[in-house]
Amino acid sequence: MHTTVLGRNLRTSLLSGVSALSLGLTGLAFSAHEATAVVARDDQAATVPVTYQCVLGPGGGATTTNVTAGALADGCASLTYVGYTVTDLTPAPFNLPGFIGQCTGTLINPRMVLTAAHCYNEAPQSAYGTGGTIRHAMSFSPLPLANNALSNWLFGTAMLNGQTNNGFTDIASVRYAPGNIDFLQGDIAIVTLANPVTSVGTSPILMSALDQQRDAIVNGYGLTGNGTGGATISSRVRRAGQNNVGANLSIDDLCFQVFGLDPLTCNGISLPQNLYWSDFDSLTTSPGVRANPFDFDLLPGASLPREAMTGGGDSGSSLFVTIAGRQVSLGPLSGSFRFFGAQAFGSYGTASFYQPAYLYANWIASVNPTRYYVAKAGNQTWNSGTGWDEFLDPNFLVLSGGNLVNGIPAADVGVGATTDVGLFNDGSLLPADGGAPAGLLTASANIASVADLGVQSLPARTNQLTDSLDLSPAPSVEGVPPAAP
Repeated sequence: MHTTVLGRNLRTSLLSGVSALSLGLTGLAFSAHEATAVVARDDQAATVPVTYQCVLGPGGGATTTNVTAGALADGCASLTYVGYTVTDLTPAPFNLPGFIGQCTGTLINPRMVLTAAHCYNEAPQSAYGTGGTIRHAMSFSPLPLANNALSNWLFGTAMLNGQTNNGFTDIASVRYAPGNIDFLQGDIAIVTLANPVTSVGTSPILMSALDQQRDAIVNGYGLTGNGTGGATISSRVRRAGQNNVGANLSIDDLCFQVFGLDPLTCNGISLPQNLYWSDFDSLTTSPGVRANPFDFDLLPGASLPREAMTGGGDSGSSLFVTIAGRQVSLGPLSGSFRFFGAQAFGSYGTASFYQPAYLYANWIASVNPTRYYVAKAGNQTWNSGTGWDEFLDPNFLVLSGGNLVNGIPAADVGVGATTDVGLFNDGSLLPADGGAPAGLLTASANIASVADLGVQSLPARTNQLTDSLDLSPAPSVEGVPPAAP
């Protein structure tokens, strides 16, 4: 686990613009952590039973009751290329028998998965996959714990309901983006699967900068909950919800625009790489007034009908947008910010940040395990390399004239200068008016300080950047028995 100090104080304009101060709060924090599953807005957060016919089970389908109505993907038909990643934390450097690390990833082609480097980077790349000591695998099931699937992969227990495999695919290798700094910059990993997965579809990646603010889909297998309480419920179910890509800006930009601080004062380090950002908007109870006191509307835009925020275990999930009728991944989820000590991660007013794939497009192409070739014209020798031309992965796309075309930039930008999109609200601007349904209650007064998803509890007036990679014991209540002694 990693802990980094981030931030010293809040800008006056932000303090004056947030009604939370009227509740007598003394704990104010500018905090962030590695991302956690999808959290639904309060009015959408009721749990409902859902049966997945694509998951073999009694009566032809597996049922879960721990799914929120407002943040639910059709697990059998939508986002099927979004998968659950699991790491056995028994060996060094983790030395945690019976514990697993959990994240989310997106299948780009049958052997290539786009995810976050911080899900792995406490160990070197060579520790994973072929020749390594750390076991890691992926499942593209919407319910990866159903039918003993996870416990069978982890401990070799019996499978249920006539399954012939546990649904998990082992990995062959993991590669980290150059210049990776924990979950802050270059937080991209390319995972190569040991065997191709061809039954779930794939997602294209946008290899050029997003042209404008756009509505998006957030997703993952991590913690869930509601907008007031944040990410508090664990169930390992694939979920999805709506949000908006509100900005393409850096953490340095956040420090200056929101807090009026230079990077070294704010972070102790400059973090100039751009990131894609989204925030969790509550509904408005009257024009310019949000239902939740912590929601000062960091990014422009009103709450969407299925507004949701990421929560631990969603790390590595893609931010999806639709351009010219085609859905593309912008890059993997790294973490999220909160701005007050009593504000729960994954709750209203928090913000998530994603790594833009286009900044590392050429590196991604260079480590792509799947290669595409076409035969040269004329008579050629079939088994000679000179008879073939390699062409670009068809799922690598760039924007051109408002359309998506196959391509990548001439060179990687990395942490270099790139075009900014959007601005952060320092609290001086009124929140966008989204309208409130009849009978909506104002924010709950129960806003006691919340532990950071089991990592640590932040005392009042402590400004920290903490991770919350989902390093969870394998609890028997979720169908995973404890590790054998």
